[in-house]
Amino acid sequence: LLLYAMFNSISCLGASDPGKYWNRSVLSYLALALFGFGSARLVSGIPIDEAGSFRWLFFVVSFSYLVFVSIVNLIRIIVAFAEKEEWHAPKARNKR
Repeated sequence: LLLYAMFNSISCLGASDPGKYWNRSVLSYLALALFGFGSARLVSGIPIDEAGSFRWLFFVVSFSYLVFVSIVNLIRIIVAFAEKEEWHAPKARNKR
């Protein structure tokens, strides 16, 4: 999950439609997390609520993923805004 979070956040920069990419990536993350929960349950026989610190690891990684994706989207919005803005040289003031 942590590797998915890192690489997905970075690859979001190259997406042509960020909203669509964000929706699909979050759904894919949820599917991957559910698969992780299910496979951990099958292998160990212990539910995630009884696994102790592993539940918090899943929570921290999931929260970090949402923060990473949000930061990348915010950076993308700022860069797009900066590219659209026209910069004009400051007007010279008359000094008395």
